[in-house]
Amino acid sequence: MSKKKQNLSNETLDPANFKTTGWADIETLIEDKARHRPSSKSELFIVGCVVPRNKGGRWISLLKKWLERGCHVTHLMTVPEADICKIYKEIAAQYPSNFVPVEIRPDDVSDKEDKEILKNWQTFHFLIIENPRQLWLERNHPIGQVNAENCVYVPPSVFTNNDPRIDGLKEVFQELVEKYGVNLVSYEETKEREGGK
Repeated sequence: MSKKKQNLSNETLDPANFKTTGWADIETLIEDKARHRPSSKSELFIVGCVVPRNKGGRWISLLKKWLERGCHVTHLMTVPEADICKIYKEIAAQYPSNFVPVEIRPDDVSDKEDKEILKNWQTFHFLIIENPRQLWLERNHPIGQVNAENCVYVPPSVFTNNDPRIDGLKEVFQELVEKYGVNLVSYEETKEREGGK
């Protein structure tokens, strides 16, 4: 088994291997406790697609709250809808130095293993926060659905600075973004999408 597969295996990321809160609301868990709250020193890595009900609703409000604090956010989407791309372009214009919305298009991915990981990430979503280090997992978020299933939150107290469960996931995220990522705020990409091509 390759290094990538080891880092992303069900065993490694199984909620049973974490001290977690079980299912809960991401905003309540992270924002309501000062010691968990992201700051200008925080870096966030997100995989997941936003359902454009009410223009993203609570998620967009939470994202803007983090960006206003100066958090650096990279959000990777595999099947973004046109409405969300438009909203994200507007947000990125407001926060050009700390918001990077990225799409990876399946047709651009040549490596078989990369394809398998990205296919999994269409419904397996996560949020990694550094400083303070914490993790939100959505083990199943069906495409087009507002609610995710089997969500777990791992608080900062569980992690050390060198935790392979986080380091491996973040490493794969960064590698795939570097290899295949298309920045959604690119003028040419946005124009093409709005034209329905």
